Amino acid sequence: MMNAASISHLIEPGINAGYVRSLLDYLKELGLSPEQVWRWIPELGPKPDLGPRAGQRAGPGSELRYDNGQEWVKARFLNELYSRASEWLDDPHIGLRFGHRASAASFRMVGFLAASAPDLLSALKSVLHYQSLYSRVGKMVLRQQENYLSLCWDAIWPRQWMAYPAVEASIAGWHHLGLNMLGHRIKASRITFRHKNRGQLAVYESVFDCPVFFECEHDAIYLNPEDLECPMPQYDPTVHEALLEKSDRLLAIHDGEPIVDRVEQVLAVQGRGCLMSIEEVADTLSLQVGELRRMLKRSQLGYRTLCDRAKFRETLDFLDAQSVDFTDIALQLGFSEQSVFTRAFRRWTDMSPSAYRNKLGPVLSILG
Repeated sequence: MMNAASISHLIEPGINAGYVRSLLDYLKELGLSPEQVWRWIPELGPKPDLGPRAGQRAGPGSELRYDNGQEWVKARFLNELYSRASEWLDDPHIGLRFGHRASAASFRMVGFLAASAPDLLSALKSVLHYQSLYSRVGKMVLRQQENYLSLCWDAIWPRQWMAYPAVEASIAGWHHLGLNMLGHRIKASRITFRHKNRGQLAVYESVFDCPVFFECEHDAIYLNPEDLECPMPQYDPTVHEALLEKSDRLLAIHDGEPIVDRVEQVLAVQGRGCLMSIEEVADTLSLQVGELRRMLKRSQLGYRTLCDRAKFRETLDFLDAQSVDFTDIALQLGFSEQSVFTRAFRRWTDMSPSAYRNKLGPVLSILG
């Protein structure tokens, strides 16, 4: 059981619990009972209802924790759920079909922000700027070339540890939401996935209504650049501005991006293999230290928490390599010795590095 002061919900990548509730409802329709799910993944909570509803707090023993007033389920549990459900139901298309049911409500406030935007470009910017309110498992990134536009899903949780139905659900969800918001006036030119095809190509192309390719560089939706100007039929300036204002209260913005994202980008690149001070990060972002602290406080996250997140994600690169011992990992991360790293890891996850690696083992074997 986790202690009351646990910060693991802030450190480990996760997804809004509302998403998992919807997934469990869908799996129940397919014949998979909540009781069976909890036999597989008891860490999610003591009862087969994924804990409390809105306005309630998670009870003792539950893995649900709050951040910015929201509940989060850790990525490792989400991926194990998708993998076990796909195997148990003998259905390789679970994620694809679940994602295709998506609506604006499925993506919480981010979905309504996109739906109320004036045009597709504004909708995409809403998704890119505020998606951390909904998911920290992966994020959508807009990449524009001369002849095409791609909306790519970039994993935060290691991509090789992602259950393929979870990735397909994300791509199918954003694809379906976009087409519905635009009244099906545009269509994707193609869909690509990084993993191998585990299902039937005809099913994928029927769902997406375009060519689908596997073992590609990105998990992505490809659109025509001219579609960016397509007006949104549900555009509502009053609703959109109100949601933007509410989102900005939760995520302090710096140079067009949430400050948390900017800090994490610096730590991920310049902070690898070392421990960066807040003064160094502030200087990189051309901010005063006091200003950076105030912006992080608005986001309800401290600098140490972001450093812990960055170091935890860096640690994940080594955990599936059994040949790398923890002394080597500690030194490569910039810790002075293994004991310091072990204490930090316990603070991040409520367990030792070896226990965490052992927990991941069965899950990774399912994913393989």
